[in-house]
Amino acid sequence: DKMRMRLLLSRQISVVPFLPRFIHECSFSELRKVLPDYNEFVLQEAIGSSGGFSTYILREESDGDVLTQIKSKDLMVSPYYEFSTPINQHLIIYENEIVSFPFSVQLIQEFGNRLLYLGGDYISGYAFEISVKNSINEYSRIIGETLRKLGYRGIVGIDYILKPNGELFFLEVNPRFQASTYVLNKTLKENHLPSMQRLHLGAFEHPECSVKINIDS
Repeated sequence: DKMRMRLLLSRQISVVPFLPRFIHECSFSELRKVLPDYNEFVLQEAIGSSGGFSTYILREESDGDVLTQIKSKDLMVSPYYEFSTPINQHLIIYENEIVSFPFSVQLIQEFGNRLLYLGGDYISGYAFEISVKNSINEYSRIIGETLRKLGYRGIVGIDYILKPNGELFFLEVNPRFQASTYVLNKTLKENHLPSMQRLHLGAFEHPECSVKINIDS
């Protein structure tokens, strides 16, 4: 649940501001009343979906079109940060260890009022300034520890937004393999290491990772 995760983590890290709203409360004019500093909004179904198929961008001129596309009655509304950079990082959570992997810049394209995922760019992630890398890794450490203490095990993908001014915000966790997992598998194979799927299964079999993973962003 995207809203519950933001609420859970908001006391520890910066999360994208959001409001729970029923769909009939999501016209452009109504959202401007509660978020007057913004002219563009992101509407999401709180549970489920992947690849952006339940993530919509709402502007004044697309108001009616967007609301007729959405099937869910319960939505999460956030401001849309133009020119921000979407980021994803994989973790594998063991009972006594959290293994983190290089992060990627997500390639997102607007199509039919949706924000759709097209792929991941690990090279751009490698080129981030050290301060940005440190912030991402620290946020992921906090999120991973929170999930580990709750009993979560295995792979998870974490999504962030990096604003042009360097501010980092948590978006959501995805309790599954990511569309970009295969890229990490290729690198793991080249380094004679187990696949992400094998490491994921290992999190249910062992308290710690059985191999040393050292793949830097």
